[in-house]
Amino acid sequence: MTSYDGWIGENVPDHIMEEAASWMAFLDSCECTPADRIAFVRWLGRDRMHQSAFEELSEVWARLHTLTDIQQVADHPDVIPFPAPADSPKVFADERASGRAEWSALVACLLVMVGAAVHFLFGTPSDLHVTEVGEIQTITLEDGSQVELNARSTIKVQVGDRRREIRLNEGEAVFHVKEDDRPFVVRTDLATISAVGTRFSVRSDPSFVEVSVIDGLVSVAATNSNTVLTEYDSDLLMRFTDEIALLGAGQRLELTRESKQFKTISDNALKDDLSWRNGEVVFDEIPLVTVLAEMRRYHGAGIYIGDPVLNGLRVSGRFPTNDSSYFLTQLREKYGVSVERDEQDFIILRSAPQ
Repeated sequence: MTSYDGWIGENVPDHIMEEAASWMAFLDSCECTPADRIAFVRWLGRDRMHQSAFEELSEVWARLHTLTDIQQVADHPDVIPFPAPADSPKVFADERASGRAEWSALVACLLVMVGAAVHFLFGTPSDLHVTEVGEIQTITLEDGSQVELNARSTIKVQVGDRRREIRLNEGEAVFHVKEDDRPFVVRTDLATISAVGTRFSVRSDPSFVEVSVIDGLVSVAATNSNTVLTEYDSDLLMRFTDEIALLGAGQRLELTRESKQFKTISDNALKDDLSWRNGEVVFDEIPLVTVLAEMRRYHGAGIYIGDPVLNGLRVSGRFPTNDSSYFLTQLREKYGVSVERDEQDFIILRSAPQ
């Protein structure tokens, strides 16, 4: 192993230099989330040498214009502040001048470690979970966290030594996150949701994501947002530059590619929204077209609107997810909708004849 003694301002062990290089590679990747940055600040505060090693390596990477902007988040309530290294003399540029000729060797060594770090970070085996029409699963992860997966939903799970990550490709899930030093990250097409020790739900399709917090705190950031740092500043270490929202219990974010909307939701309203976990769906003045899209999640039969007049109909009620006949009966009796079957056995909804 190549020794780093003499290349930095104090004798930092090789394993700390390797950890700092690994963090640097990860922070510069598009996979890094606000929760990962909090975990990084916690690592930084565990040992004064961590900060010293990172500062030295950051200077090299900043000169190469490769370091992602990771400014101030040390004042975040979930962050354990790191101690100021007041007990050690600052090493100024002129005191390190004699070692500058060896920076190229250090950079080459870092690149080797970065390659190994990327393989380590992103090579974690993944598990795919898919639910079919009408199927609901409860999945227990290796760390003890649980995922309640709604019907017609798909997730890919990766739990590694540094982080816990779930990709929600489509559908809806409720996450019960066990508190852990490793960030818990849920990725969708539009947003990245980060949490530690909390419960929240995510509903996603390619053009829409909805995040609701049951308890705890989650951070929501735009997917693939990135800001490049041109000069490292040790006094301004990290900032949530790509954060869209920090949500607490009873708060919801609805996000599309064109807009974002924040809401406060009551406990009862949230329970109704998540009633699918108990075999029911609840609607309150919801357009019929939206209701049918949701009901298709639980029933294989194709139900379609065959009369434009019904596009304006709004539906309220509590319906079992395992019995489409009750739903159709309520449409007929409560809203006067005509329910017909065509030759392909599709169900067609029309206005009742006058």
